[in-house]
Amino acid sequence: MFFKILSAGLLLAALLGGARAVSTVKTDKPLVPPDLYFEFKEVPPANNGIINWRRAGEVMVRPTEKVRTAAKYCWAPGERQPDGETLADLQHWLNQNQEALRLFAESLQKPRMQWPMHDPNQIVPEYQALGNLILARLLEADHLAEAGHYREATRSLADSLRMTQCGVEGDASITEYLIAGLARERVQEAILRLAGRRQTPVTCLKQLLEDLPELDAETNAYAHILRVDFTIYNYATYDTRHVSENWSKIAVTNLAMFIFPEELRRPFKVLLDPSLVAQHPLPLDAVSNMKSDTRHFRIFRTNALGAWTNRSSLVEDEREETRGKLMEDIQPLMELVRDESLPLSRHAAQRAREAYLKIENPVGRILGLSALAENGTRIFRYRTGRAATRTVLALLIFERQKGRFPAGLADLVDAGILHRVPTDPFSGGPMLYSRKRQIVWSVGQNGTDEQGLGTAFHFVGDDAVWKISELN
Repeated sequence: MFFKILSAGLLLAALLGGARAVSTVKTDKPLVPPDLYFEFKEVPPANNGIINWRRAGEVMVRPTEKVRTAAKYCWAPGERQPDGETLADLQHWLNQNQEALRLFAESLQKPRMQWPMHDPNQIVPEYQALGNLILARLLEADHLAEAGHYREATRSLADSLRMTQCGVEGDASITEYLIAGLARERVQEAILRLAGRRQTPVTCLKQLLEDLPELDAETNAYAHILRVDFTIYNYATYDTRHVSENWSKIAVTNLAMFIFPEELRRPFKVLLDPSLVAQHPLPLDAVSNMKSDTRHFRIFRTNALGAWTNRSSLVEDEREETRGKLMEDIQPLMELVRDESLPLSRHAAQRAREAYLKIENPVGRILGLSALAENGTRIFRYRTGRAATRTVLALLIFERQKGRFPAGLADLVDAGILHRVPTDPFSGGPMLYSRKRQIVWSVGQNGTDEQGLGTAFHFVGDDAVWKISELN
């Protein structure tokens, strides 16, 4: 999942020519609405901790698929360590990355964290560094806990949590928010793994709970993120010919699988074909796209700031309607190029010219169908994951202190472990709990309580479920 989101972000940056400063504004485009405007004020590199992530990413040895698969145990509560040979492979990977991990850890000593400007046509090392090096840190923390160094493991996880939170707050775009948020979720899972060790001191559990504040402010952070994303990626000046030429490169073209459903992948390539774009008088209607994007981003923001049960599905509904109309409009063109290789030859482009010219705003309409900006549901998932983590951690503290799990979550408040029962962002009511089954759950995206029916993947199933796991 990290790399699907990473690829989508790099694709959009490369296609749109997005940079973290809007230096040129075409006169035929309306001004960015004040409520969606973001002015990037660059933090000097010497003061910017995410520059350390970039440097760490440049020297990092990436994990093999075997290492990546085996390493998942370190953030999966209830999972045992793998066999000795696999552990040796993991330790070897950690040893290879000591310099990268040192640079990564030093980021917390810098006064600010801000995702830096980058060349949209180049790889962004800090994206992969965050995912891979957080994974490495979780491995190290688990090794510390296995050796009985619980306080050191607790400090390590607390620092990793801070790093991921800095990624969320560092003038992040939607892509960067998703990357940092997923890393933060992994840290929270690792915290529950550590808490599930019977020998972990209660003082460590209390410290971790203190380091896990509620995410009530996440909505404000997300509103800022929408401003960043709108100004940088949706409004940044770009040349449609530049877009189509980038799209013709195989390295970029292959990333379509990550942000478009299968039926749109070939149409996307065709509508952005350089030979066709060069012939169209208005391949992208920037004014029309901006008006639509402005309305959609305001809906994203309203949905994030309001209750899940009151959220509007207007954006999704409109995009489905737009997709259906676009597929209808491009059918004659797609028939003409059905057997042609891409990018189109001069002869094929000439044959397709008339059909292409009949399509209104071809580039704008296909770019507008990207699903990347529809990740507003993630804010609710992230907040729910934090609420569940705090609930399970508090339950484990109660059990260590009382020798039993409480009858209900209100007992955690009476015992002074929590100030209030954590709220389920999807229902607006309290998180749900079963002492008999030792689970905590959220009603999930359908808003209906199915009595804790779900899977270990939390948001795959009827409800989003967290098991109160213990290793020993």
